[in-house]
Amino acid sequence: MICLTSFWRLLETVPNRTTLMPMWHQALENALPALRHYLHPIDEYARYYPNPNYPSGIWLMVVHYPDDTVGAISEDREVRIPLELDDIVCYRLHLGLFRDMLAKTLGIVPATDQPKKSDRVIRLGHYQLAPGEEYPVYAVLDGGTNDFHQDVMQLLLKNKNPFLLVSGTRTAWHDTTLEILQERRIPLVPLCEALEFRDDQFIATDVWYGAVEEFRQALHPGNMVAVPDYEFARRGGWSLRFGRENKEPTVLPGDLLGAFYIQRLLMFPHKEIHVTILLAEVAGDDQLRVTMDGQEVIDQQARQDYKQRLEELAADRYEAESNEDESWLERIDRETDQIADMLIKSTGLGGKTRKMGDNVQNIRRRVAKTIKEVIEKNNENDPQLARHLTNSIHTNIDMCYRPDRDIAWVFN
Repeated sequence: MICLTSFWRLLETVPNRTTLMPMWHQALENALPALRHYLHPIDEYARYYPNPNYPSGIWLMVVHYPDDTVGAISEDREVRIPLELDDIVCYRLHLGLFRDMLAKTLGIVPATDQPKKSDRVIRLGHYQLAPGEEYPVYAVLDGGTNDFHQDVMQLLLKNKNPFLLVSGTRTAWHDTTLEILQERRIPLVPLCEALEFRDDQFIATDVWYGAVEEFRQALHPGNMVAVPDYEFARRGGWSLRFGRENKEPTVLPGDLLGAFYIQRLLMFPHKEIHVTILLAEVAGDDQLRVTMDGQEVIDQQARQDYKQRLEELAADRYEAESNEDESWLERIDRETDQIADMLIKSTGLGGKTRKMGDNVQNIRRRVAKTIKEVIEKNNENDPQLARHLTNSIHTNIDMCYRPDRDIAWVFN
């Protein structure tokens, strides 16, 4: 288990969440390989480079010479280290992809807008306490004490109703800010405590669930919150409920990938989601490996590269849809299909290449199978829910949840 406090501190200090790979490596440590696809290189070179002899804070100025590039102390230039251009390429945290991951981990219905790289405050999405009762969730991921206080004040002016707030660490917290938030019944949770990194993924801790429960109690004293009629929520396992007559929810234990697929589709009724986009949005790094007959068909690096590009395309799709750019959407779909084909046609058993007849349909069948398995697991305890999901979830290449009526699902 890793808390990654140094990572959250780095996000609060570097401008636009952009810095050199050595700094990301120092902050993320062993978690870097799993989170590497959230870091994107940009067309910008750093002016300073960390001194390898003093990694705790002394930096060297980057100086460009006709024959090479070196790092040097700006005044006497006695300390020099040879650098390649690749050494000083800046990497920026992809806010859209990272925001979606945080929302999924915290059990939040994700926001659909694309955050700007310069945003200090990000809307993660909204939290459902009960049907029709939704509260925004914001993250302040950088800034000093003064900036943090100003950002919180702006949020309070913008939102007359309660909301939930998270930050990277407690570093920028000020007593005055905390008192104002307490008066407004707004919880402030540090992500370095609300999340832990385990098994190559972030996992919500009891700190987060406890803060949400306190928020619930503050809004509904005496715990008089109505039991939701329709529920598909992650609480350790999965808590499922369909209809008012079901007093106790059906509980499915474990991390069921098919349940994540179903929940994502339920969040966006009547919206078609390409199966490979669904795969990139939902599947963790381990689950993303494409298999055939139970055997891995692409190596670790290829799987990482494919996943990164699929997630980039998913982020591009949000922007293209908001701009109603049909030609861009067409190019995204075409490249998505090509990557899906590569996932299937990669090296198979014994190093042999897959047959050309394998295509994106193989991915669709695997995703559909995991969805069907979850529905069948639920059929014994709640056949009405199983029947509804079977009739409403369409597992074509463009997957979609099409209910016959509006249903106020609760996902938290």
